[in-house]
Amino acid sequence: MLPRKPGHQPQHHYAKVSRMTQKDAASEILVLTSIAMQNCVATSTTKTYSSAWNSWVRVAEVFRFPTHCMHSNSNTPLPSAIVQQAIIQYVSWQCGVCMLAPKSIRKTYLPGIAKTMDRSMITNNFRESSKSPIVRCVLDGYRNMWARQHPASDSIKIPFTTVLAKESIRLINNNSIQPHGLNLVGRLPMARTLTARIYAALMFGIFFLLRKSEYLTIKDPAPSSSGARILRRHSIAFFDQNNARIPYQRIGHWQAYSIRLVINFSKTDQLGLGRLLIHCRQNDIDVNCIVSIMENWIASTRDQYRLSESFPVWTIPDYPDLTGDVISEVMKSTCDIIGLPRSQVSSHSLRYGGATELAAAGFPQYIIATYGGWTENSKAMHIYTRLSTSTNELVSRHMARAGQHRTVQAVVNDLLMHRKELSQRNQVSSDSDSSNEKINHQRKGGKTTAKRGK
Repeated sequence: MLPRKPGHQPQHHYAKVSRMTQKDAASEILVLTSIAMQNCVATSTTKTYSSAWNSWVRVAEVFRFPTHCMHSNSNTPLPSAIVQQAIIQYVSWQCGVCMLAPKSIRKTYLPGIAKTMDRSMITNNFRESSKSPIVRCVLDGYRNMWARQHPASDSIKIPFTTVLAKESIRLINNNSIQPHGLNLVGRLPMARTLTARIYAALMFGIFFLLRKSEYLTIKDPAPSSSGARILRRHSIAFFDQNNARIPYQRIGHWQAYSIRLVINFSKTDQLGLGRLLIHCRQNDIDVNCIVSIMENWIASTRDQYRLSESFPVWTIPDYPDLTGDVISEVMKSTCDIIGLPRSQVSSHSLRYGGATELAAAGFPQYIIATYGGWTENSKAMHIYTRLSTSTNELVSRHMARAGQHRTVQAVVNDLLMHRKELSQRNQVSSDSDSSNEKINHQRKGGKTTAKRGK
């Protein structure tokens, strides 16, 4: 049965259902339920949960407990106490022996194991037991021990900003970095194309605060997915100053004022609500302008290689593919050369670099959250939004000046006034509470009198 749009109920569907036997209907419902179960989590999350389940099976074999937490004879759930003990053995094995981060076990592995059982329609006491106070105490202990050996500050990824992106290109041009493992000396056409592609991809990721899956390879959440959905050229739209979209064949001939990208699905947007991201042309700093960079990339490769608008953004015929591994290696190599730890760089560093630059420019968190697809209270966003030196200087200057032109008496007067305001506010609040209590007492007394009268 093919998936239909919501509300679309063709007449022949009712006829088909009416001709179904009960056995056929039950069989089809079973298939549809199985498909729904397969799509209840994102593709990337499914892979993580699969790793979690495999680790659970291995530990179950070592300690000889049933993987599904069910009695083998009666097929009934094991008691919570037994399941809890099995989970503690699993946690201790993963954190104490395999040295996995306790945070991953708590936030990803245990929920992944529970979800795998849910998707298999197994009802047991695993999820409840994994949240028991005893299991939490064990996880808290491993978390504290892990933190002493691995301070959180050591694991923070390096934000890869536009300055580092330009440095990467300089190192590639000097042949200090060889993207795709290719020596580009003497291969001018290939060198120009590969360098332009890497620079455009780096800047694209930074300006739009993109996850790797959002601009290099996008996983298709549809049930019929047989592979990856690639970001294609028609997904990137250019508009003129009159807010009219520039046709694909005219990109580069008509100067664009803005570039727009719609991210329909992402790790945190499984329903496809999407987010629209827009950047505008900066004529005075054209070399760093993402509108100009992407306009040149799309137009030049379209004309040179005759690429249609349905063609993938980063794919060039007869050239190696641009993957997340290639981008990561360029960034890691750049950090190696300039003296930064390569272990703290990943393709996500572009996303963090964009957030860092927005924060450094003084933009409020809701703008950073909009571009990055974060919630306003996201911990990751707080980690990577750092104040710029100029902002720090402004804060310092303001605080230094605050004590320069004020007398002691002025400060005392302000403090006394503030305390007086607080006292008055508390008195009003106290009077209000007393009035409410009096009213409630009178109401209760009235009811009591009424009852006695009856």
